[in-house]
Amino acid sequence: MRPARRHAVTWSTAAVSSSGSSSASAAPTSRPAALVASDIGSWPLVAGVELGGTKSIAVLVRGPVIEERFEIPTIGPDETLPVLADWLLAQQARGARPVALGIGSFGPLGLDRGAANYATLGATPKFGWAGTDVLAPFARLGVVATALDTDVNAAALAEATWGAARNARVSAYLTIGTGVGVGIVSRSDDGLHRIASELGHARVRRNDDAFPGVCPFHGDCVEGLASGPAISMRTGRAAGSFDPADPVWDDVAREIGELLSIITLAVSPDVIVVGGGVGLSSSFPRRAVVEAAERRLGGYLPGGRSVSDLVTWASFGADTGPIGAAALAYTALPSSPEPRGIMQAQVAAA
Repeated sequence: MRPARRHAVTWSTAAVSSSGSSSASAAPTSRPAALVASDIGSWPLVAGVELGGTKSIAVLVRGPVIEERFEIPTIGPDETLPVLADWLLAQQARGARPVALGIGSFGPLGLDRGAANYATLGATPKFGWAGTDVLAPFARLGVVATALDTDVNAAALAEATWGAARNARVSAYLTIGTGVGVGIVSRSDDGLHRIASELGHARVRRNDDAFPGVCPFHGDCVEGLASGPAISMRTGRAAGSFDPADPVWDDVAREIGELLSIITLAVSPDVIVVGGGVGLSSSFPRRAVVEAAERRLGGYLPGGRSVSDLVTWASFGADTGPIGAAALAYTALPSSPEPRGIMQAQVAAA
């Protein structure tokens, strides 16, 4: 079990125009990060669960601040889900009373509450999880207000609510880790809207890259070519063990760069936030990926912007996913302390 990561918070207010731009100067998008919140005490305690391809995390959160955190490897559903639920039950026994639960899970995932497959995983590359109801094991918590989405959409919501995309009209979150996924959030006068995407399984143009890919469904989709397991299969080494300038990244950078260009053309985002274990590693070739996207676009980007203007990195690092699950939990409440205007906060790890 990892100790909770706490943050020192200093709050200031800035109004947001209907276009999504702030009337105050934007705070930095890396730590210390800009967050959306009012007084931290006005946020009720909620629980969040992130089900990732490699690890799963349960948290207790107020606003964007993790108060308690628990992490285990993602094994099978019977070895993972009850353990997370047991930890949350133990927190309740100690006096914690989360008023809502949010779950962000790898997919594909049934998200229609009126459908028979709600909360149920479909044909997922994660062995043994297809057909699993990811919400049912948490029913014994007695938390009525629940919200569910894919893990990448949850991360996208965290960044749009409290992080690097807090001023964006449309934002995308690209995670590169055990899998590759894209979450999309649009902002309107009545709040933030999440859009389901499976762009991580898109196929891209390839040069002389003969690697067949590891995706059990598509072989050489982006996830099959550029996820952590794909890089390990290509090289026999972990993705984080390479220098960013190592030629082993050449094909991966082109393929991720093309995915960035697809995201840019498909949804015209104001910002693309990159996260995930591979995407945030010190070995990831950030410049090469951005340059590859620029080449694929060939200068075709409205407003005279460049891909380097659009791309930034996850504000909350490895905690973006569980904080996103908490952001989902707040959407399940009939009312939330989240203001229509941006309340910016400088956050520094304490």
